[in-house]
Amino acid sequence: MNAAVWLGAVVVYAALIFPAMLSPEMLDVFGGARNPMAPAYRGLALEIVAGKFYWVHFICSGVMAFHLLMEWLFTGKAIRTMMLYLAAATIVFGLANGLLLHLKMKELHRIHYKYIPPPVTKEHVETKAKAATMHDTLQTATEVMHWLMVAGLLVYTWKTASPGEQPRFSSTRKFKS
Repeated sequence: MNAAVWLGAVVVYAALIFPAMLSPEMLDVFGGARNPMAPAYRGLALEIVAGKFYWVHFICSGVMAFHLLMEWLFTGKAIRTMMLYLAAATIVFGLANGLLLHLKMKELHRIHYKYIPPPVTKEHVETKAKAATMHDTLQTATEVMHWLMVAGLLVYTWKTASPGEQPRFSSTRKFKS
């Protein structure tokens, strides 16, 4: 159930929420082209939504790690290598997105839209342009990681939902009361 909830959350975020927050319609919500701060507001809204999404990711990844550990401890089955790699890759992608890229993107967003009182120097303009370019690059990397997480979670959910092998070392009957 955890894998299905997690997969659903990542698909909804990657396919619907993330593109919607970057759409021209969302820019219109904040004043459109008339308002020079509309892109900044749109970016701040995306930061808030992304922060909430990453909490869902952290909780689901913790449940997955706990589930794999309990499966190994209580059934005596060795964890399948593919499942372990999928779990680890998905957790690492989520942590990289939520802890590294998201925080760096917040910092770059603030630099890009920071108010600089006159006189504005060429150095200020270059710094803001560099921050905007880096922010866009990280946003693309984030989107790619979201779709890699979708692929990994799709396989993980399928493998989890399909009937597995019998326990290798012991019977699970001894745990019944």
